[in-house]
Amino acid sequence: MVYLLNRIRNVTDTAAIDDVLQKTERFKGNITLQYHIYWKTIKTDDDLTDLIGRLARMRGVIDLQWVTTWADDRVVLRLQKKLSHYFRIEKIENQERWYFFHNSFRLFLLDMTAESRPSVFDRARDLKFYLELAEKCAKSPEASYWAWEELYYRVSAEEHETVPKLASQERFRSQFIAFRPIDAILKDIGLAMRSVATRKDPVAFTRLVLAGAEITERGFYIESASIIPLLLDLDKKQIAIEYVRDGNRFRIDTTEALRVSLKLKDVGMIEEARRVFELAEPLDLLAASAPIEGDPHDKNIPLLKAWAEASVQFLDLDKIIETLRKIRRGTDRFERIDAETAGCSRTRCSSRWVFPC
Repeated sequence: MVYLLNRIRNVTDTAAIDDVLQKTERFKGNITLQYHIYWKTIKTDDDLTDLIGRLARMRGVIDLQWVTTWADDRVVLRLQKKLSHYFRIEKIENQERWYFFHNSFRLFLLDMTAESRPSVFDRARDLKFYLELAEKCAKSPEASYWAWEELYYRVSAEEHETVPKLASQERFRSQFIAFRPIDAILKDIGLAMRSVATRKDPVAFTRLVLAGAEITERGFYIESASIIPLLLDLDKKQIAIEYVRDGNRFRIDTTEALRVSLKLKDVGMIEEARRVFELAEPLDLLAASAPIEGDPHDKNIPLLKAWAEASVQFLDLDKIIETLRKIRRGTDRFERIDAETAGCSRTRCSSRWVFPC
């Protein structure tokens, strides 16, 4: 249903909407079967399926602006017309960030684009796609996001002999200085460790251990939430977003994410601000039937306070009031202790009155 709604959303003509509805196969409870039906309509377009094969193997976000620097414009246009409803598309200023709407479709494409013949997975073809992406990344500017991604694609393509050159301590240090998120650097160091382990190279492995230790130590002196406003002030908006989230996964605390959503809105990144707010909304707390405890060490109260401050920028007032009326606060820990202490005191006094010493 979601895929169908996504297709209709991009169509404005009534006749075209009717055409989409008529040509769409009725869903029979098997999403993989649905994928196969749609695959049959594009599998003879070799250029399109090759492009899809690369996109399915991209880690994280699909930056369509970067894709157009090496892909044929006509093929990209066919992708947008025929397959955009299978993606969640986020627009940040003049950039489109594509994410597979559901991971099941990406996994389906990994299998289908690697087949040399029906139902036969060709490992060499699979590795070829990763190698092609690595070559594309190698041509990107040195301090760019895609240059950093080359290591991942080299490891995925089993190009283990080239990994030590890309995984030097100096290279990781330069990424840190260029404000690459620390967890992303450490993840690549872990990938490089597994790669050099296949070559049984203890020297390269030791260098990676030292690189990881350096980045971890440097990370102790940087708080991601505090660096984001600085990045926004320096007009490094894309890097700031990378610090906030990796797709739907936050790299910062949820409470801080709600506060950052306001900063993003202040610098004009309206859609990204709204997306961060929606991902950070504490829906489990807002819809909780039990009272929310007010323990001073509990993160719930600061989280709800941050939500209340941000919600006025993204939600209707009526919706906010309706939600707030459903929230019930319980007694905090000190109130419970006071109540228990008072109860015990009354009990002791009663006992002494009945049984005087």
